[in-house]
Amino acid sequence: MSEPFDRERLKELFHLLVEAYTPSGKEEEGVAVLVKRFKKAGIPFRLQRVEEERENLIVLPQSERPSLLFLGHLDTVVAPDWEEFEWKEKDGRIEGLGTADMKGGCAAMAEAYISLWEAGLRDLPVTLAFVVGEEEDGDGTERLLQEWRFPLALVAEPTNLRPCFSHYGYMEAKVTTEGERVHASVAPLGVNPIAEMLRLLLEIISAFKDRKEGIIYNFRDLMSSPSGFAVPEWCEVWIDLHLPPLVAPAPLIYDLEELLRRQREKRSRLKAHLSFTTVHEGYDLPLRGLFYDFFQEAFEKEGLPFEPDSFRSHSDANLLWREGTRSVLLGPGRLEEAHRRGEGVEWRDVQAATALFRTLMLQSADLLEGSVPFG
Repeated sequence: MSEPFDRERLKELFHLLVEAYTPSGKEEEGVAVLVKRFKKAGIPFRLQRVEEERENLIVLPQSERPSLLFLGHLDTVVAPDWEEFEWKEKDGRIEGLGTADMKGGCAAMAEAYISLWEAGLRDLPVTLAFVVGEEEDGDGTERLLQEWRFPLALVAEPTNLRPCFSHYGYMEAKVTTEGERVHASVAPLGVNPIAEMLRLLLEIISAFKDRKEGIIYNFRDLMSSPSGFAVPEWCEVWIDLHLPPLVAPAPLIYDLEELLRRQREKRSRLKAHLSFTTVHEGYDLPLRGLFYDFFQEAFEKEGLPFEPDSFRSHSDANLLWREGTRSVLLGPGRLEEAHRRGEGVEWRDVQAATALFRTLMLQSADLLEGSVPFG
């Protein structure tokens, strides 16, 4: 087992991070919590500007050796319930906005590093990056990668402490239908874009049911133009598409475009547009080699079950993969808890993650052989 860390300090930091309300775009309070903690420990860090009043916090290795990146995002979604988003603790479970996604992982990263620093281990080939903007467009990680490249990374997303060597791809599509505005009392004389959208979505649902790849889809943010007592002029909906690791996005894009073309041919009144605002490919790392063995040995040292899995959502690991970084997702909490009312994590899992991260940091020099420089 690794040397002990300060559990009370870990809980205090976790508490402060959860109490800091940090929706995407307004993460400065969470960054300030970590700035204070690293200053108190005497650990040098950098604040990397993303845009005005928004910064990543970076802790770099003391030398120019290759680095294992530990990445955590400080932002959360907007609170779904203003009465129920703050820290609550009962029977070993901690609830609050961001507890699982992913302030538990961020607190574990920070405490693991601080405990090693205090033990005199100050030149490990490890970088910590606490980034902003993951829940929106990943601008914090995009900015990070403008200055540095990393051969290997751990992303502390909620995985129930299962190492995820594979990652789903992600696509975000926007569908818009156009209507013809007329008075509500004579609605049949116009074209209702909401009705047209609903018919189109039923066709999309049917198409997905016929596919065998295991694609996960979600319709959200269905809205129309404000119309008063009239037929609206437009309607739009966003579609989240999570693709299993080996499913390529391009064929799905073509299939959806073809579906829309056929619907236009069948329905002369349909005026619809489809655009893809985000396309991230997934990946599937082989369960072998130095990186795999590195994690397996750390799990064995900590006495934790080693159960590799696949991460089913999108994350900043998609952006890292695009730039050539092999990433494993690993953190406390369950993905099913993220973004929901009553989000929570088991306190024992945050402690276990801290111990595991500490062991991985301590053994990070084992990864230097065969890795590539970053810069």
